[in-house]
Amino acid sequence: MKAIKLIIISIYLFGVISCDKKDNSSELDKVVLSKIDYQGCFIKNPEEATKSVTTGTDTVFYSIDNDTLTLSVIKFNNCCGLLKDSVIIGNDNVKIYISDICVDNCLCYCMCNFVFVFYFTDFWHKNIDFYIYLKGLDESNYELWKETKFIDGLD
Repeated sequence: MKAIKLIIISIYLFGVISCDKKDNSSELDKVVLSKIDYQGCFIKNPEEATKSVTTGTDTVFYSIDNDTLTLSVIKFNNCCGLLKDSVIIGNDNVKIYISDICVDNCLCYCMCNFVFVFYFTDFWHKNIDFYIYLKGLDESNYELWKETKFIDGLD
């Protein structure tokens, strides 16, 4: 009888110990979005933002400063637009969604650059795919607009 109790207790403890282990590696492997800055046409002071730009280039690039990876997204858009962003961070990718959510007086006779600057930490020893999706005014779906890859040569 004691042997059966000992076997049952051993099986129970083994089950509790093995079920108690959680895999947190996916959370530990993700980059961290520390902040977002909005520049260019997001600045409402006309002296600080160029509202009468006639040509512009849509650009995505990243840079590294100490422990921060900065991803800059420059979108040439109608200056009356109201752009909104959202960020989803996966294990090996970052998806950025930008949409024009303007509802009133959405078209003006000017164009300018909206600048999103995303700051990420915990990116060392990772290869990260960045995907930027756009949804324009009166569009119902997001479309892949730009993509870039950060490759850490320290792996």
